[in-house]
Amino acid sequence: MDQRLVAGELPSKEETKALAKRFLSKAQPGLFKKLENLWIDNHDETIDVTKGDKHESVTISGMKYGKMAS
Repeated sequence: MDQRLVAGELPSKEETKALAKRFLSKAQPGLFKKLENLWIDNHDETIDVTKGDKHESVTISGMKYGKMAS
């Protein structure tokens, strides 16, 4: 996570696909081609953050690229 990315627009579906392809290709070459894309959509995730005695829930927005083995 990077605080510099808090503001601004989320990547488009096309940009998200390209990012997923680049990441998966580095993690395991050939994996991206073996997976079937099921969806690309906005996704919010709520996490609990603790700093000292302060606890809060924070929502992180991003893009989710759903794939499964074909």
